[in-house]
Amino acid sequence: MRFVTVVTVKYNFLIIFIISIFYVSIKSKNIQYRKATVTRYQQLPSVFTRFSRHFLPIFNRYPTDTKERTGERMKTLSAREYLGQLQELDTNINQDLERLEGMKTNACSTGGIDYSAERVQTSPSGDSLCKAVTNYVDFNDEINAEIDRFSDAKEQIIKQIRGLHNARYSQVLFKVYVQFKSLKVASGEMGMSYQYVRNLHRAALARFEETYDNLHYLT
Repeated sequence: MRFVTVVTVKYNFLIIFIISIFYVSIKSKNIQYRKATVTRYQQLPSVFTRFSRHFLPIFNRYPTDTKERTGERMKTLSAREYLGQLQELDTNINQDLERLEGMKTNACSTGGIDYSAERVQTSPSGDSLCKAVTNYVDFNDEINAEIDRFSDAKEQIIKQIRGLHNARYSQVLFKVYVQFKSLKVASGEMGMSYQYVRNLHRAALARFEETYDNLHYLT
């Protein structure tokens, strides 16, 4: 029984060692989406990612908020709906980053491992720890994928706005749909009346729809 206990202890120490490397390897990386920044967690080293997915027990993945839009993907959108996708993606990323922090706290607070258990398999708390780490790794990867989609969508929308070849139209659309500012704030920054900017915004959306037909969901 002494041998079994030693094996269990070594296995549990291995888990703790891996988790230690995991947390040390996660560093924040600021991406300037607008004046405020969204924190992107760097992807884990490929060696750890492969190890965590093939060696640790396999559990159900943490549920995501990503909606399946298979049936809606080909729906034609208005310019306002199309451009508004960028802020929706940004909001989803910020919400998921908050969820990720909660998962990190959950993984850190998982009950201790029973080193006195004389059996080869891990204790229930050890299994919970493995599950928490696996969920964290998977969800971290999903957020990085979300950020990649956001960056691609942002680049595309900026190019399309500039493609209108109208300085005033581009300015108001950029402020509202890329910098996420209200028309009131935009009018103040542009040095124009609110009513004028409101009409300018409406005209810019009409020009956008004329220039780019068949607008669809970006992701």
